[in-house]
Amino acid sequence: VRVRDAAWRPALEALWRSLALAILVEPEHEALVRAWIEKNPAPGVPPRQSFLVLRAAGEEQFFVADQGNFVVDLVEFQKSGIWKERLEANLRKYWDFQACANLEELARSSRGLTRDGWVRDGRLWAFESGWEDEARFVLGWENSAQRKTLARKIEKLDAEIQRGESSLASLEEKRRNNETRLLLLAQFLAFSSWVELDVERENEELKTLAGRRAELAGDDEGLDRLQAQLAQLRLKLKDQSREKDELAASLGRIRKSLEEFEAEESQAKRILMDFAGLDLEEGRRLLEPWLKQVNILLDLGSLVKVRDEVARALGAERKKTAEELKQVERELEASLQRYINPGAELSQRFPEWTGETAGLMAKADALAEFRQLWDRIRREDLPGHQKRFKDWLNQRLIEDIADFRTSMENHLRSIHETVRELNASLKSINYGTFPSTYIQLHVEETKDVQVRDFRRMLKEALSLDEDGDLERAFHRIRTIIQSLSENDAWRRRVTDARHWLQFAAVERFTEDGTQRQYYQDSQSLSGGEKAKLAYTILASAIAHQFGIRATSAASRSLRFAVVDEAFSKVDPENSKFAMKLFEQMNLQLMVVTPLDKINVVEDYIHTIHYVENKQRKTSAVFDLAIQNKGDLV
Repeated sequence: VRVRDAAWRPALEALWRSLALAILVEPEHEALVRAWIEKNPAPGVPPRQSFLVLRAAGEEQFFVADQGNFVVDLVEFQKSGIWKERLEANLRKYWDFQACANLEELARSSRGLTRDGWVRDGRLWAFESGWEDEARFVLGWENSAQRKTLARKIEKLDAEIQRGESSLASLEEKRRNNETRLLLLAQFLAFSSWVELDVERENEELKTLAGRRAELAGDDEGLDRLQAQLAQLRLKLKDQSREKDELAASLGRIRKSLEEFEAEESQAKRILMDFAGLDLEEGRRLLEPWLKQVNILLDLGSLVKVRDEVARALGAERKKTAEELKQVERELEASLQRYINPGAELSQRFPEWTGETAGLMAKADALAEFRQLWDRIRREDLPGHQKRFKDWLNQRLIEDIADFRTSMENHLRSIHETVRELNASLKSINYGTFPSTYIQLHVEETKDVQVRDFRRMLKEALSLDEDGDLERAFHRIRTIIQSLSENDAWRRRVTDARHWLQFAAVERFTEDGTQRQYYQDSQSLSGGEKAKLAYTILASAIAHQFGIRATSAASRSLRFAVVDEAFSKVDPENSKFAMKLFEQMNLQLMVVTPLDKINVVEDYIHTIHYVENKQRKTSAVFDLAIQNKGDLV
């Protein structure tokens, strides 16, 4: 955007400062931009980055007041900008500040702004100043004026920096000079009297001393003798001082050794008193292996060292034994804990287990209680109970489960036998004409998970291991019984042998018996094809029920069947196929059908029984020969 009136620009810069530096973002990119900002914080203290999500202009519903002079009207939007309409809609909705000429007009407005920097938002008043500097401006289509202003400021600041650096160098030179003067002044203040500064007096004393030295140097022989004697006395004094130091050190060592011997003597006496009355030979025999281990000759001088080495070896062995004992205790307590809490499988198999072990603690100190429990289990003759349980399991439950499984398998064999008989009937029924085909039923084991799991459970329940795992077999059988008792729908499904199988229809060529089509279900068939397939299988079922064979189709027997409105939703071609099929089976047929479907069956019937319901109260039956069907009209 660009401000139309330059007089308003400082106030608008202050009002829209945070908004003017925001990134414009499409709504679908909001989450991506937010994630990028979190991973790439802006420089500065504190870092600040903002973005403005602009929805479509039509989604920004706002109220346009009759009164004008809004701050949005003080700016113009770049016509070629892709954000123009959405940005203008957003500013009119969320920045509906009125441009007021003075404070009186601002007082009458709920939201307003003056060019002096006063802002009112409801009851909140604020005054923004210091925005007259063009270098701080960010609004506008281009920033050449701001760059020129900033360039002039940079030049001015560079000049000020150079002047500051020059002043700083001058001050640094003055500082060094002052430090030198301060050091000299400190040295001068160190003198406490004039005598220390009187150089002439010192020079006079040096001259006097030099004269005296010259006088003494005149008697060379006496001076040399005195200097030689002095050197000998210094050497003798040095030797005597060294001998004195050595004697003192030796005396100290002797005193220290004496104190140590006295302490050892006192300690030995206490040890002898502690072991008074003991068989020292027996003790030596017990210590003999440890004495050999330390490999030190035992005498009075090595007694303490041998004692310390043996004590160290015994301590290490005791520590090792204690660690082994703790490890055994931990393994024991872990085993006891597994016995108290045997896990979900054993707890489910033996619900009374936790009640029996509730008072026990998995501690090594409580091992006696576990021994008592073990003794009680042995006294109660658990093996005898196991034998009786196995006999009962073999005689009753397993036999009953085996009988049940045998019954289900017999039912399966019966179904397979029935399907073979139906297929024999279906083979004699023409399903297709050109080419000639027939239908066969295909049976295989179901893939239903519930049925397969149930059959697996039956098989596992009858597989009793030779190692006597009676509890496991019992719980497998109990699981089956509980499942059958608790879930009726599941019980009805898995105990129906028909659900153990899945059926399909196979269309085969009559000539060579090869497969033409496989019908897993009828979903891919049309309505007529579904009816044709159903009629064919129905006819085979009737043939099986009445014991009809192709060789005995004309025999005299009762084979009566009723077809009730079977052709109401079937096309005439498939309806006639059904009637021909029933005729081929030589069935004694009664067809119940509306009057408008009589043309489908008229070629296959001999008599019409017309039923009329008068006033929905009384029904009457009229018998007509097929030749008189015109009387129905």
